[in-house]
Amino acid sequence: MTITQQATEFAAIGTTHSILTTDPDALSPAVAIAQARLDELDRAVSRFRDDSEVMRLAAAATSNEVWCFGSAVFVDQVDAALHAARISGGLVDLTVGRAVLAAGYDADLPEVLARRTFA
Repeated sequence: MTITQQATEFAAIGTTHSILTTDPDALSPAVAIAQARLDELDRAVSRFRDDSEVMRLAAAATSNEVWCFGSAVFVDQVDAALHAARISGGLVDLTVGRAVLAAGYDADLPEVLARRTFA
C-alpha cells in the first residue's frame, strides 16, 4: 500500500508552519484551521500589533492600574505564561516586555537581525 503525503508551509506569527497529511482532501481544511487559530493567537497576544489584546492592555497599564476582560485565547495564554513562570521558578517571566524592547527586540525578528547591531 502506497501512502501519498500532501504538505504545505506558510508563514505566521514570525515563523514557518508546516502541515502534512496523508489525505489530500484534508490538506486545505487543515491549513485553514491552523491559519485561523494562529490569527486568533496573533490578535490576542502579539506584541507587534498595536491592536492586539496584550498591547492594548499594556498601553492602558502605562499610566494606571487596569483590569480587562480577555478573549479565551488571551486568558489561556496568560494562564500558560503564569504556569511556566511557576514551574520554572521564575526563569520564564511574562513581565519582561520593557527589557526585551530595551535590548532592541522591538520588531519582527528578521527586521531586528537585519540591523546587525544589538543593544
